[in-house]
Amino acid sequence: MIKALILGGGGFIGINIARRLLDDGGYTITLADKGYRGRLEEYFDADERAELTVIEDDFTDPRAYAKLANHYDYVYMMAAIVGVNRTLEHPEEVIRVNTALTHYTLEWLQRAEVGAWSSPPAARTTPPPRIYSMRRSRRRRRCR
Repeated sequence: MIKALILGGGGFIGINIARRLLDDGGYTITLADKGYRGRLEEYFDADERAELTVIEDDFTDPRAYAKLANHYDYVYMMAAIVGVNRTLEHPEEVIRVNTALTHYTLEWLQRAEVGAWSSPPAARTTPPPRIYSMRRSRRRRRCR
């Protein structure tokens, strides 16, 4: 089974990635988000929900990442505050939240064993999207 983590798994894109992975089969899926607001029941039947691991926490707090496993084959980073109105009404909060999510996710990616990761806009294609490999090259490029 391929282990997939979807950060922002309670949002529109995250839920649809999970929906696609479930339909494709062969995935163990973890959804991680601050809140699901009843969306899981709307998108997944009881049997499908039983196949999902759900982690509810605020991922702008670095301690939340301790709840995640240390190994995933794929990580989809979809967590963010979006929307023109929110950005216009509370730009400081949008910047704070989105910066914290990106910063702490990148820190966690350095510690975790992750095969590949994806974030917008690359992840807006149907899964599995073109993703960035976390494997490091054995050769270092030299700058001239």
